[in-house]
Amino acid sequence: MLHTLATMPQHPESVPINALVQVEGTGTLEETRTCNNLRNGLYDFNSSYSHDNVVRLSAGRARFSQSEQALCFFAGANSIFTGDKLLATNNNVKKKFFILTK
Repeated sequence: MLHTLATMPQHPESVPINALVQVEGTGTLEETRTCNNLRNGLYDFNSSYSHDNVVRLSAGRARFSQSEQALCFFAGANSIFTGDKLLATNNNVKKKFFILTK
């Protein structure tokens, strides 16, 4: 996926990078937490090779601590998705994340 993004003639405006969200009734309920180093590596790679797009912290971020989210920004994320719905979950923690960005 990252190679495809990096070699596209025109990069997309936004690249959301999601963490796996545990949802009852799906196989993800048994999955373990996403590895922070892998996720941050995705942000770093994408921000290094796709300079024209927004690297967006998206679904799954509600279970990250503020320090884990800060690491995502240090690694290259430069936006937070703030819509009302995050794929399969509600986005009911917006205020908490606006505090982080100040």
